Amino acid sequence: MSVAALAEAYVHCGRIAREHERDLWLAALFAPERLRPHLHALAAFAHESGGVAARAREPMAGEMRLAWWREALAGARPTEAAGAPIAAALIDTMAKFALSVSIFENLLQALTFDVYDDAMESLEALEGYGIATAGALTALRARVLAEGRETGAQAASDAAGAGLALARAVLDFALGRRRPMLAPRALIERHGISFAATRAGGGGESLHAALTELADAAEARFDEAEARLAALPTALAPAFAPLATARLDLRRWRRARAAPFAPAAPWRRQWALWRWARRR
Repeated sequence: MSVAALAEAYVHCGRIAREHERDLWLAALFAPERLRPHLHALAAFAHESGGVAARAREPMAGEMRLAWWREALAGARPTEAAGAPIAAALIDTMAKFALSVSIFENLLQALTFDVYDDAMESLEALEGYGIATAGALTALRARVLAEGRETGAQAASDAAGAGLALARAVLDFALGRRRPMLAPRALIERHGISFAATRAGGGGESLHAALTELADAAEARFDEAEARLAALPTALAPAFAPLATARLDLRRWRRARAAPFAPAAPWRRQWALWRWARRR
């Protein structure tokens, strides 16, 4: 791939990040300018891989797309990857910063859950999903910020990923998203709610109590991640900045109660990210 084509691939990733992963794009502004294109590549990949299930008309199509990504990142589809801007930029970033292909393989395998209409069975399963997806992306961003060096950020990344998955389970309900459904079956049923009724939008106060339990668990995981982050180099902080907007959305959800929920306006998200970064 030519230098010019690779540069254009990174520009494309920057556009995808700005339009579709705004929080990650804003967080990258706190990183050194030379590292931002690589953070954009990771953000664009997060958007592309995370949206496979929504774009697939049937599970098999989603599985095939995830398999394509696994093969492309493992080097099995060089020509196709070179023609796909996100893949090209990501493969270059992987090479520059010694990003392990196995982390991406595990992430893509975890996203198989999104493709099928299954239930997340337990809180532990949900946290594991978060560690393999959002946690992995957090660890990868930290590795880029450390310019390819070992970061010591794995435990903090795992806690962040678990918390982000817990928060997503709450916010998906608030936004009317039922597939995939991350709220654990065991938790829902422990609160005396039929899982089928919950999927159909029922549950009332019992459902709110179950989601509040998830929100509390998410906040505890965020506290753990931030406590661990305090012992790490400050250069790694932008990798964890999405915790700021996740906390903001959870606060808005708690205040909304039965009222319609909407994520915070862009300027509020930017302000939350700035305040979070300043405290690091």
